[in-house]
Amino acid sequence: MCASYYDNVLFIGDSRDYMHWMDCSNGMFDMLKTMKLLRPHGNDSQRRYKLNSIKCTNYGSIITGGNEGAIYIITPTCPPRIIAKIIDCGSEITSIDYQNNTLVVGYVNSDVQVWKKK
Repeated sequence: MCASYYDNVLFIGDSRDYMHWMDCSNGMFDMLKTMKLLRPHGNDSQRRYKLNSIKCTNYGSIITGGNEGAIYIITPTCPPRIIAKIIDCGSEITSIDYQNNTLVVGYVNSDVQVWKKK
């Protein structure tokens, strides 16, 4: 399970393929949307996706990582659309952070990858 907060919205990812959006304004936690996340695998099939890390950015996008070892940059829409997909290490992603135009990703095999925005 993972969470990220931005602009009074709490984004929560779980191990059952879902991303939950909660409105946190006025001291309340109201469920806005629950979406099932399916990722393409192979040509036309789909497999279960475990969301391990989620990060909201100031640019209006959400960065996610999970058990398939790919980083997804998606739109905060329903359904979310993939803006970019980064596959570098191939190992399961355990953590993601994005600050000061720098993306840092930690993997289950103890690797750490760092990308700077051009």
